Amino acid sequence: MEGFAPWRWKYCLDVMILKRLGVTELSGLRTIVLFPVDCNYAFKHIRREMMKIAETTKSLVPEQCGSQKKHRSIDLAVNKTLTFDGFKANQKSWGNVL
Repeated sequence: MEGFAPWRWKYCLDVMILKRLGVTELSGLRTIVLFPVDCNYAFKHIRREMMKIAETTKSLVPEQCGSQKKHRSIDLAVNKTLTFDGFKANQKSWGNVL
């Protein structure tokens, strides 16, 4: 892959924030990465272009509900909840299904 990346985009700032108040162990921290504003804008633009191409070539699986036109991520969350509720009602485990 070829391309150009400005030197500012090659560096980022890792910030660790608390998952729960007062828990300072490493397992209790969440790491987020802060990029320069123009780098984030470029990521957003590239993601939109890639999604357009993936939608026109039908490269996305039906389970990829979020970030598509006419799809909502809440639909996927509801389907997941209903599936797990169905398994609980039938007292089946994932091990038997897989």
